[in-house]
Amino acid sequence: MNLLQIKYFLEVSKTLNFTNAAQNLFVSQPAFSRQIQALEEELGVKLLFRNNRKVVLTEAGKVFQNRFEKIVNEIEESLEEVKSKTAHQDFVRIGVLQVITSELIDNLLEKLCGFFSPEKIQIYRYRFDELKEAFEKDKIDIVISLGGFLSERSEIEHYTLERISAGIICSKEMKFNQKKKEVLYKELKNKKLICVEKELDPEFGKYQEMILHELQIASEQVIYTGDVINTILHLHKKDGYSIFYKSPDLLESEKIQFIPIEDESIYFKIMISWKREKKFPIKEVFG
Repeated sequence: MNLLQIKYFLEVSKTLNFTNAAQNLFVSQPAFSRQIQALEEELGVKLLFRNNRKVVLTEAGKVFQNRFEKIVNEIEESLEEVKSKTAHQDFVRIGVLQVITSELIDNLLEKLCGFFSPEKIQIYRYRFDELKEAFEKDKIDIVISLGGFLSERSEIEHYTLERISAGIICSKEMKFNQKKKEVLYKELKNKKLICVEKELDPEFGKYQEMILHELQIASEQVIYTGDVINTILHLHKKDGYSIFYKSPDLLESEKIQFIPIEDESIYFKIMISWKREKKFPIKEVFG
């Protein structure tokens, strides 16, 4: 059952004429009839009695007509309310941490386009320090990052978009003594770990610090880089491995591989953040 089928049924229940109902909705009568038939089959009841002379609502049809009208009215009222909250915005400017995958952004845009005009959505990719500065200076309205962006600040709201299991990315020439397609902790202890400087990217850095603590890796086993791009350069040189999540964008390189970590308690949270004063309907969009 979908909203289109419900609207078709409500139209024919109003006109009591399939031809007129199909014309009012600018759809062919055979296509219109197929949608009504599919709705009846899914509900398991006849909604309409029809012959060559007339169309009449069945008792079940009368019940569903009343219910469906309420559902459609509530949906339309909710959409109008959400749109009115965002009508003052000329543009919705979204800042994305550079390591967030294009696939996730595409899914995000698909949902946002139901509430904002596509031409009003602008996407910018940043390193963490650039993202923070742009948000502070109101150059962007919404942030998509790892973990709660500036989570210590009460005036910022957060919503978790996705939880992704962690793994390692490394050169395909690095070998692990794997008996299954997961990395065991003990296999990581004597290999160089490449981390992003926490001062430069605290949200990403804290996940990698958690791994360091868990593995009890000594500082001399760690290579710190300025950002994820430099991390990838080290991986190409087979300097070590980095903790990450499976990212199609990063795995475009034929030289890099992703291997899941066996411990499911280690994961990344992709979160969306915005200032409360903006009153964006984020939870309505994704909830």
